[in-house]
Amino acid sequence: MSTRNMFSKFFNFLFLLIVVIATSLAAESEETRKCVPGKRYNDRCNYYTCSNTKVDFCTMKECYNTNPVTSILETMELLPAPPDF
Repeated sequence: MSTRNMFSKFFNFLFLLIVVIATSLAAESEETRKCVPGKRYNDRCNYYTCSNTKVDFCTMKECYNTNPVTSILETMELLPAPPDF
């Protein structure tokens, strides 16, 4: 195997490794929430309360709306948590 081919493979590997690490860090930062103690949040259905940097309480109801045209129960569209929750 030539030196040039080895360097090419090494830099390709290094590039892919950097992409994987950057992607995982971006995903972690989106999932990380501050969870300010005492902060409450309602998603149109459930209530969530933060305590000591974790979600301490959640009502965990399944929520549905009745479609006015078909009278069929449909899963309710929930609001996302605010950035400071």
